[in-house]
Amino acid sequence: MLTRTLREQARASDDPEVQALADLRNRLPNTASRNWSVAGALAWIGDEDDFGVAVTRLNTLYGVPVRFAIAPGEEAEEVRIDAAQTRVDARAGIKLGGPFDKFSARFGFADYEHAELEDTGEVGTRFLSRGLETRLELAQSEGSLLGAKWKGATGAQVLVRNFNVIGEEAFLPENKTVGLGLFTLQELDFGKFKAEASLRYEHNRISARVDDFRGAPVDIGRYFNGVSGSIGGSYEVVAGWRVGVNLSRTARAPAAEELLPNGPHAGTQAFEIGDPTLGLEKALGAELVLRGSGEGYRFESSFYVTRFSDYVNDVRTGDIEDGLPVFQYGAADARYYGIEAQGEVDLAHVHGVTVSLDALADYVNAQLLDGLGPVPRIPPFRTLGGVTAKAARAEGGSRWSTARRSAAPPCWRRRPTASPRSISRPSIVRSPTIRA
Repeated sequence: MLTRTLREQARASDDPEVQALADLRNRLPNTASRNWSVAGALAWIGDEDDFGVAVTRLNTLYGVPVRFAIAPGEEAEEVRIDAAQTRVDARAGIKLGGPFDKFSARFGFADYEHAELEDTGEVGTRFLSRGLETRLELAQSEGSLLGAKWKGATGAQVLVRNFNVIGEEAFLPENKTVGLGLFTLQELDFGKFKAEASLRYEHNRISARVDDFRGAPVDIGRYFNGVSGSIGGSYEVVAGWRVGVNLSRTARAPAAEELLPNGPHAGTQAFEIGDPTLGLEKALGAELVLRGSGEGYRFESSFYVTRFSDYVNDVRTGDIEDGLPVFQYGAADARYYGIEAQGEVDLAHVHGVTVSLDALADYVNAQLLDGLGPVPRIPPFRTLGGVTAKAARAEGGSRWSTARRSAAPPCWRRRPTASPRSISRPSIVRSPTIRA
C-alpha cells in the first residue's frame, strides 16, 4: 500500500504498529461507498427550436483512504463523506436567420452539501456550496472567407458560487466567487484542410469577509483578468483520418480553495495553508493530434508539451499541525509533456444491440522546475477501459481503470493543453473537490 520511501520509514520505526504498516497490501481500508440518484427531465423539440429542463438528486456515502501515521505526531483517521446534491439544468435553442443561425442558452444550478464523519459517526465539518452558471451563445450562419466555408459562435458566460465550511475544524472561511467570460470560436473549412481559432476573456472576483475565522477576522477581495487563446489546424491525410496541430496560451485564476485555506481538512487528511497573494496561472502549449474513424472503430491519439508560469500547487512542508501533515499552496514554474491514446471498436451486433470495447491510456511527465521535483498528485500513467452494450433505448456496461502511483498521493489530473474548442467550452458548476 505504501510507497517505497514510506515502507522504509515504517520498517525503521521503533513502534511495532508502525512497522506492521510496511506489509499492508491487497485491500485499502476505509474505501467502501454507497450511493443512489434519481433524475427527471422534460423537453420539447421542434423542427427548429428546442427547450428542456432536468432535475437530478444524488446522495452518496464513501470512505476516504487512510493516510497512515508514519511520522511521530501524526494521527491516522478513518473519515467518511456523507454528500448530497440537487442539480437543475435547463437549455433552449431558437432558430434565427440572417447573419446568425441560432441562439442557445444554458443554465445550471447546483446545491451541494457534505459532512465529514468522524470514526464515531459524529459530524466533524460541513461543506455547503451553491452555484449557478449561465451561458448564452450566438451561432453564425455559414458563410465564406478566403475561399473556405466559415462558421463560428460567440457568447458570454456567468458563474456565481457561494461556499462555506462550518465546524470546529473549518479550514476555509465563507467565500464567494463571481466569474464573467466572453468568448468566440471561428472555423474555416477548406475541404481537406480545416482551421480553428478561439479567444476567451475571463474576469473573476473572489471575496471572503468574516469577523472571526480561527480567531482572526478575514477581509480579502481579489480580482483577476485573464485572456486565453488557441489556434489549430488539421489535414485529412486519407479518408477518415486527420492529423492536426494546436497551439494555445491559457490563463487560469486561482480558486478560493487555493487562496484562502488555513486549517485541518479531514477529507484530504492534511493541514492546508493557502496563499492569498497567488496570481494568474499561465501556460503555453502545443499538441499534435491524430484522429481517425471507420466502419466499427474510432481512434484518437495526441502528444503534448506545456510550459507553465506560476503553476499553483500544494507542497508538503514536513511540519505537523493538529496531528496532520502541513501542505502549503504556492506557485512555481512547471513543465508537462505526455501522450494519450484512446479508441473504441464494435465487437458484435446482435438483435439490435451493439457490443463495443473501448480503452484509454495516457502517460504524463509533470515536473516543477528549478529542481523542485515532480508535480504533486499527478499519476504518471493510467489506463481506462470498458465493455458497453448499446441499443436504441438502453445502454449498459462495465468499466475498469488503473493508475500508477506518483511521487505524491494521486488525486486529480489537470489537462495541460487546450484546443480551440476547449477554450470556448463552458465550465461546470462544481461541488467542492474531495481529494483522497
